[in-house]
Amino acid sequence: MEVDKELFDALLKKIAVSYDTRYTKDQSEMWKKKAQQIFNGEYPEEIEPDSFISKSELNKFSDYLDIKSGQTFVDLGCGRGGPGMWIAQETGSNYFGIDLSANAVNICKKRMTDFGLEGKSKFKASDICSTGLSDAKFDGAISIDMLVLVQDKMAAIREAFRILKPDSKFVFTTWEVNMSQTVKDYRPLLQKAGFYVELYEETPGWKRIQREIYQSYVDADQTLIDELGETTYASWLNEARIVLPLLDVMRRIFVVAIKR
Repeated sequence: MEVDKELFDALLKKIAVSYDTRYTKDQSEMWKKKAQQIFNGEYPEEIEPDSFISKSELNKFSDYLDIKSGQTFVDLGCGRGGPGMWIAQETGSNYFGIDLSANAVNICKKRMTDFGLEGKSKFKASDICSTGLSDAKFDGAISIDMLVLVQDKMAAIREAFRILKPDSKFVFTTWEVNMSQTVKDYRPLLQKAGFYVELYEETPGWKRIQREIYQSYVDADQTLIDELGETTYASWLNEARIVLPLLDVMRRIFVVAIKR
């Protein structure tokens, strides 16, 4: 499949902008049940992710990040913050969530008490390509299913490198896209920024899950639409219609990179 780079970037921007509307409403309980079926019981509904992360992958993030009690990690593109705050709760670490959406940041501030992170969490509405944070500030960094939406991926990776302490890890998931002028492999970008790539692998079974998730929005009945709300449903439906035809030229990857 060949798609014009300018058109592809415009589609990604359209998806990214639509996320802000999703953060104005609580997640649908009906949707959580449907996702649980698609994920075969692996959907971490209690943390309300806006990503395609599973329970097993959430534990994998925590294990590879290797963050210690009292240390601080940053979540680049945190959304509602559920996965990152869960990791902070499990490890006793401090959490710093960054998202371009002020709505997302406001939700995170309200949710931090759910994870016992009062006094141990901070949030900032900011572009992850230019955070304004100090050099070598964090003991680790994560990003879940978000880098694909960033226009300047090299800038985002360099910023992650800049704000990490030496020997700290950047653990993330995203998608390679096998089309002209898109990122087909993140390893050269990571290495150019100064990272050592410790792990780089495809997520098992990601395509089936993602296809069924998106198709469920396309086939949604009125009851689900009403529970989601017209605006939120329209946002998800738009994303489904954009991404479904592209799944065969995409690959979801799990990456662990170390700042040397």
